[in-house]
Amino acid sequence: MTTKLRHYALLVALASSCAFSLPAAAADVKASALFTQKVSEGNWDPPGYAGFDAAAKKHGWKSNYAEEATYDKAPEILADFASRGSNLVIAHSSGYASAVLDAAPNFPKTTFSVVSALASTKGLPNVNGWAFKWQEVGYLAGVTAGLSTKSNKVGVVCADVIPAFTQAIAGFMEGVKHVNPNAKVIVSWVGSFTDAAKAKQLTLAQISQGVDLVVAWADTAGLGVTEAIKQEKVATIGMYSDEEAMAPDQMLTSVMLNFPKVYAQIGDLYSAGKLEPKVYTLTAKDDYIKLAAFHHLTPEVEAKINAVMTEIKDGKITIPDTDYKP
Repeated sequence: MTTKLRHYALLVALASSCAFSLPAAAADVKASALFTQKVSEGNWDPPGYAGFDAAAKKHGWKSNYAEEATYDKAPEILADFASRGSNLVIAHSSGYASAVLDAAPNFPKTTFSVVSALASTKGLPNVNGWAFKWQEVGYLAGVTAGLSTKSNKVGVVCADVIPAFTQAIAGFMEGVKHVNPNAKVIVSWVGSFTDAAKAKQLTLAQISQGVDLVVAWADTAGLGVTEAIKQEKVATIGMYSDEEAMAPDQMLTSVMLNFPKVYAQIGDLYSAGKLEPKVYTLTAKDDYIKLAAFHHLTPEVEAKINAVMTEIKDGKITIPDTDYKP
């Protein structure tokens, strides 16, 4: 069943919270989700939608979703979902956090989940967050970059200033510094999740300054980064899922987020009436953040990166909970 909301399409989604009594049967559950881009494009929304869709099908819920749901339109979409009787509304981006916190008090019978990052539920009984430790994501990428660069200049191209990205950049800088204090990190902002042309331009500008490895946190705009790194033959590190096929000659590894596990847990906790109004922290120690296979790296570098991952899991490396200030 599909409904259209002006510039974004509605289609399929997920669950509800232990803060409220469960519907009598799974078939009565209505669940909805918001995605920043089309769920078939980019590297952020597709794996999130896949996890969401799998959970909805597993539990037999009625579901719908909004794709290309921009942050400025989020309040309208959240209100629409809740007023139509959604038991759970999942917002698949940290950029939706403020809109969710504003909407939740107006719809006390709807549970709202934010997947990616949420600093606090603000004490709201119908809000929960699933917060990846973005500093760990960035740190692992930074260690790989710092050990791989030959020019001692590495770059980051980000779509927009949202908590996930500012935390990831802070971690990236810490990771680079940990293994290569002499390396410089250049950060560029696209100001858009879709402007691939600008992302490519920014990447080429970084490369002209001597950058020999670029990491993108840019969703579909990241396609421009990929074009530039393939054109200029510089290295990159994939994000969210294994992106080796995207640029096989440039991809060193990917820092993967375990969306299947996140959405399966949301679904299972909801079904059991145990989804709590709190922030669930998602770390490498608990297998929410992983590294894909290595490519184009020496055995020595691979061993060093694996050692850092082990130390993070064992708690021997403490990554500061800091934010990068653009």
